[in-house]
Amino acid sequence: MTNCRYCQMNKILQLLDESQAYENMALVIWLDSCEPASNADLFIDDLPEPQMIYSLGFILRSEDRFITIAGNHKPPTEGKDDHSWDYVTTIPKCSIQSIHHMEDPREQELQDN
Repeated sequence: MTNCRYCQMNKILQLLDESQAYENMALVIWLDSCEPASNADLFIDDLPEPQMIYSLGFILRSEDRFITIAGNHKPPTEGKDDHSWDYVTTIPKCSIQSIHHMEDPREQELQDN
């Protein structure tokens, strides 16, 4: 996989209008570290536990050790080529509990007819 950020975004942008876009949309369930708001003078009963996180979005990058997911896509502004992504999170694969890829709803409509 290329590390060219522009190339990776273009690849996903090309898919946004096709059914293949759903292959890049996923619910990622993962375990995140946690720390208390006040991190001083903790008693044993106040120690935090890891949190289960549910992230839904576009998988922009998948490497051996991590994936990167974005919740929002911002199309280019008029006359510019400035695609961008928002709410981007990189998740270590060792923290991922499961990944559920979204299905194209048009496929279900075809099966129902």
